[in-house]
Amino acid sequence: MNKVFYVCLLSGLLLSGCGLQEREKKLADGWQSLHQKEQELILKEQALNDRQKTIDSVESRQTDTLTALYPDLEGNWSVKMVCNVATCPGFAIGDTKSEQWEFRIQANEVMAIAVSNNKVTRIYTGTFNGDQLIMNAQLVESQPDLNTRMIVRIRFSDNNNMTGEREIVRQDDCNIIYSLNLKKQVPKS
Repeated sequence: MNKVFYVCLLSGLLLSGCGLQEREKKLADGWQSLHQKEQELILKEQALNDRQKTIDSVESRQTDTLTALYPDLEGNWSVKMVCNVATCPGFAIGDTKSEQWEFRIQANEVMAIAVSNNKVTRIYTGTFNGDQLIMNAQLVESQPDLNTRMIVRIRFSDNNNMTGEREIVRQDDCNIIYSLNLKKQVPKS
């Protein structure tokens, strides 16, 4: 009986040892497959990071290019507007307005934030076409007039002065054109 027990025990150990090697091989194959997938993900992540760095570099160069071409643009400007054309009711030739515009350059685009009576009235965005800055008004929550387009066209006269026009086009076939004179505000020391 003792011999039978030892033979059965030895047989069980041998049989379980064969299954153990097979399970170890499957486990090793699984780890190798997992490691390979991890390496592929790392390579994909590196490629995405490299692509994002390239995009960021291009955007930065474009912004830097605008800043280099127009170093005096960014900052606060005093804007005087005089109405030259008025075919819409409620506007008259000779009407005047004054605003403060803050110019910024971001991602190869110029933004001008128009402020009147300490309140943002409009935000213009656009870019240069040759030496002319062309911007369109974006909707502001306080003035969501979907039937009106505003286009601003300005040029530098010198480093601290710009001139141009703001055209307001309404869907009811009327328009208003203001001449613009912008003067850069120099911070007081």
